[in-house]
Amino acid sequence: MGLVRLQHHNVEVVIVRIKKLIFLPSEFCIPQEKAFISAEHEHGECDKTMGTTIFAFCFSLVRGKRKVPAVIVGSDGRMSGGKIWSDAVKKVYELDEYTVVGGSGSMPDAREVIRGFEMVVQHYNSNVDRKSQELDLRGKIRILERITRARFLEEFHFRRHVGFLVAGYDSKESRCSIFEVAGGVTIPRKSELFGGVGSGYTYAEVSLMEKAGGEYTKDEVIALVRGILKHVSAVDNFSGGLLRAHLITSKGVEEVVFNEEKT
Repeated sequence: MGLVRLQHHNVEVVIVRIKKLIFLPSEFCIPQEKAFISAEHEHGECDKTMGTTIFAFCFSLVRGKRKVPAVIVGSDGRMSGGKIWSDAVKKVYELDEYTVVGGSGSMPDAREVIRGFEMVVQHYNSNVDRKSQELDLRGKIRILERITRARFLEEFHFRRHVGFLVAGYDSKESRCSIFEVAGGVTIPRKSELFGGVGSGYTYAEVSLMEKAGGEYTKDEVIALVRGILKHVSAVDNFSGGLLRAHLITSKGVEEVVFNEEKT
């Protein structure tokens, strides 16, 4: 059992973590004898290690004559747990009303960290005067760094196989931002306008360099993310499955599931 102590604005949170407790996504929990390989179904048996595609980019959302800051996150749904694979795994989660976090690599490890991250942020928000001591986006990143640093120092497997992307709207700065965290530190990026994690991100990077920072309507940006995800799934054999997008603005987080898109 391990303890992680975090303190922000005189609010201390203690996370009690049991090392052997693994939060395995329910999508993986299917009997081995019932697993199968078929393009018509979402689960199966596979000897390959599946990858991940999670990316995000900032842009200006056009609403009539107004333009507001926004960020959109695209993610695939393919993941494996040993020989069991699933095409419908959710990899990006809403941390609060203005922030999402996605994990790549070892999904049980990523899910454990994300759930701990959610618990700390929720505990903080419920124990402070949010008007005067609101936890900004960088404050949330510092919490994630502390959690991942504790895991990084203890477990070699965690060092190599888990990375996180956090994207959200910062009400204090009235802007959207993207952060990549791995090994307890925030990773420098080529641009503040886009970022990503997972094996498929490298295939999306060229498109993101061209499209990030542009002006789009809601329908245009969702269609753009759908096209990038389909392209990545076609060239990266380890990405695919159920595709999703999360649109974040000052009004909150909106999730879009491309129900017909199982690549």
